[in-house]
Amino acid sequence: MHGAGMIAKDEEVRRQKLRLVLLSDAKAVLEDQLAQKSTKIDTLMTKCQELEDELRQSRDMAFKQETQLRGQARDLSMLQVRVVGQCL
Repeated sequence: MHGAGMIAKDEEVRRQKLRLVLLSDAKAVLEDQLAQKSTKIDTLMTKCQELEDELRQSRDMAFKQETQLRGQARDLSMLQVRVVGQCL
């Protein structure tokens, strides 16, 4: 009986060591996936910042162009008033 108990304990130790190896491998895989996803997140955040900057620049340009067009429309209206006034 004593020998059977030792064999059972040895088998349990072997199973625990195998479980440790499997868990260690799983941990390494998860850490690798985490590193890859972190890199992807960093890349996406950089791209997002670039797009936000581009959008901000486009909005600024559109605002400037709109302001310029309003000024030109106002100038055109004033010229039209002058022309009409001279014709009368």
